[in-house]
Amino acid sequence: MKKYNEYIKESLELSGKNSFFNFLQIIGNHNYHFIYSKYYTDAYEYLYFFVTETVKDTQEFLDVFQYKTSLSSSNYILGKMKTNKVTFFFGVNQDSVLRYGVLDTETKKSHVVGEFKVNDKYFNSIMKYKALGFLNKYITNINIKNISLMRKVQKEMETFYKSKKIKNVEIKGKNMIVAHMDRHKFTDDDISTNRPFRVLHEWVSNKKWKNRVHYYVNETDTELEFIIIINK
Repeated sequence: MKKYNEYIKESLELSGKNSFFNFLQIIGNHNYHFIYSKYYTDAYEYLYFFVTETVKDTQEFLDVFQYKTSLSSSNYILGKMKTNKVTFFFGVNQDSVLRYGVLDTETKKSHVVGEFKVNDKYFNSIMKYKALGFLNKYITNINIKNISLMRKVQKEMETFYKSKKIKNVEIKGKNMIVAHMDRHKFTDDDISTNRPFRVLHEWVSNKKWKNRVHYYVNETDTELEFIIIINK
C-alpha cells in the first residue's frame, strides 16, 4: 500500500478497509461520535468529511491501539502528536477513496493512517457502528457514482447568477442540488417572462456536464429555488 512518510515512519504502511472497522469500533466504545464538518470538507477538498469530538485523553486510545496490529499506524501517529486538540476523522475524496486518521485542530493538519476505495453499498454496511450514530442522513444519501459531479455543480452554482446574490446552495438527497435566492430580488416581469429559468438554462448549456443533468426553477412565497438533478 502507499506510504505517507511525512506522517508515518517508513516501516508502517497505511491501514485498509478491515482496520477501519476496528477504528470505528474503538471510537464508539469510548463514546465518541462522528459529525459532518463543512469546514474541513471545503478546506481539504473532500466530498464528505466527518470528525469526532475533541479527545479528552489520548492515552485511553493508545492503550487499545497498541494491541491492534492493524492499527499500528494510528498508534504511532497519535503517540507522536504534541497537542491536546485532537479529533479522529474520516472523509471521502473525489476519487471515491475513503481516508481516515487523526486531526490536529490547532494546526488544521490531518494525519492519514488508512485509505481504501469505496462504493455506495459499503456505507450501508457500516451504519451499525455506534460512532456513526449521528450520520444516518448523510451516509444513507451518499451516491459514489454521482458524488463528484454533485459537489462540482454545488461549487459552481454559488456564483452562477452573476447579477443577483445566491443565498445558499445545498445538496439534497442522492442527486439534487438546490440554489436558494430571495424572491424579492426578482420583479414580477422577471417571473412572468420566465427569466430565472432562461438564465439557468443558458448557464447549464455552457457546462461540460450539461447532458448528465436536468433542471428547473421552483417558486415559493419567499424564494426561488434553482434545482439541478443529476441523471441516474
